[in-house]
Amino acid sequence: MTLDCAENASDTSYHAYYWGCFGDGFQMAYVDAGTSSPSPYTRRRAGALDWGGVPEKTVDFDPDRLVYHFEGLNPDSAYILKLGGYEEPGSRGRRYSVEFDGIRVLNKGKLPGSPARTAYLVPKAAYRDGAVDVAFIRAKGPNVVVAELWLMRVHPKKGGPQSAEVVGLQGAKAQLYDPAPNPASGAVDIQYALAFPGQVSLAIYNMTGQRVRTLVDQEQSPGKYTLSWNRKDDSGNLVPGGVYFCRLNAGGVVFTKRITLLR
Repeated sequence: MTLDCAENASDTSYHAYYWGCFGDGFQMAYVDAGTSSPSPYTRRRAGALDWGGVPEKTVDFDPDRLVYHFEGLNPDSAYILKLGGYEEPGSRGRRYSVEFDGIRVLNKGKLPGSPARTAYLVPKAAYRDGAVDVAFIRAKGPNVVVAELWLMRVHPKKGGPQSAEVVGLQGAKAQLYDPAPNPASGAVDIQYALAFPGQVSLAIYNMTGQRVRTLVDQEQSPGKYTLSWNRKDDSGNLVPGGVYFCRLNAGGVVFTKRITLLR
């Protein structure tokens, strides 16, 4: 992907704010949060924290809510907001809600950790006047933090803006990828992607159809997710070797992948 845009950054800073072209068919506003001075898009923050000196580890914070404002949106276009989050070492995990001009698209979601990112489809009703306020609201934890934001104008494929290339699903509502390694003697990595926000269930079942471990059971926003199953059941016990099934239920669409655990 090529980037062709006008940037405003100093020679000694990682921080830049720009509105330009991002790849083929994407238009983008970018906020690198955590700078000493608020970005031009920032409307509310209490301050900044530096947990690593690079953009993905410097964050804006506020005890209640962070608010950002974007202008120049076309009411006939579709937009996705990508969020990069970061938790300081030893954190127990923050939860937050997301609103676009008062329209809530996520309720008490888990903050994505660096370098993971998540994305939200911006409701059209939120930018009919060509502008939108985005609020990240604290639901759990000492405060709410944001590391990076990208506002992207997307060119929908067949199936609407939720299936745009930014999610990479090529028109599908969701996708469950092959677990790896498989067969496995230890932990198994499981990756899936969502094109729509909604309730998501991801669980492991044994050969008799019994659920042995619930990995995800919550509302999630569009994006790609990766997690690791440590071969333990819901009681914390290691399961024996054998054949298991990983089942993803995303908005009523079900995907299943087979996992073989070595003894």
